[in-house]
Amino acid sequence: MSKNKGCLLTDARQHTDTLFVSTTHSQTLVNKALATPRNGPKVQELLVQMIEAEAGEHVLRQLVAGMASNNGKQAVAAAQTARQALLVLGPVATHARLHLVPASIALFDSSSGAVRTEALALTRQLILMLGPDIRPLFDSLRPIQVAPSAVMKAP
Repeated sequence: MSKNKGCLLTDARQHTDTLFVSTTHSQTLVNKALATPRNGPKVQELLVQMIEAEAGEHVLRQLVAGMASNNGKQAVAAAQTARQALLVLGPVATHARLHLVPASIALFDSSSGAVRTEALALTRQLILMLGPDIRPLFDSLRPIQVAPSAVMKAP
């Protein structure tokens, strides 16, 4: 791989259909490029395409790891990408119950207000897509983390 800045994005776009690229590049994309202002939107689009190209399980694991990051910008960007994938591909392709529900609950523990705000948006989208039967999973949240009525109401 050459030392050009856009090389990782170009290389990953050319090979989104291979599982090897998704496992090796998705971690780098989430950890290094997702939260950057210049490449963030391109990387979000690319990660959604990688999920769509049958590599969703591996990419979603990396997004969940990014949501657990101590870096607030990275956690917000990973949550936004997961929400975008949920909107575009639906709950089945994104393995929402397995990956996104537990990750969204964990996001409320962040000390960053931006992360908690994005957690609320992701939770609302999950409730809309998966139905009200997941609401009890959010009962363990403390009132200081989020107003209980905010999680229960869909936009």
